[in-house]
Amino acid sequence: MLPIIVDYTFTGQNGSCYLVEIEIFATENLSIFPEGVSATFRLFSMDEFMQKILVYLVDNHFPHGFH
Repeated sequence: MLPIIVDYTFTGQNGSCYLVEIEIFATENLSIFPEGVSATFRLFSMDEFMQKILVYLVDNHFPHGFH
């Protein structure tokens, strides 16, 4: 069922706008992605000009795995 690509926005309790990006792909690059899957999860806050500011990032790649 790959790839999975999901983007959505939401408003936090403090009224701030946030963007969530989820990207999961199958890959044959096993030297970088030993599980055969590239996954990235990002959380951005949006400033008053709707520019993205990275708040949190989770991804997987050699040598760290998911981090």
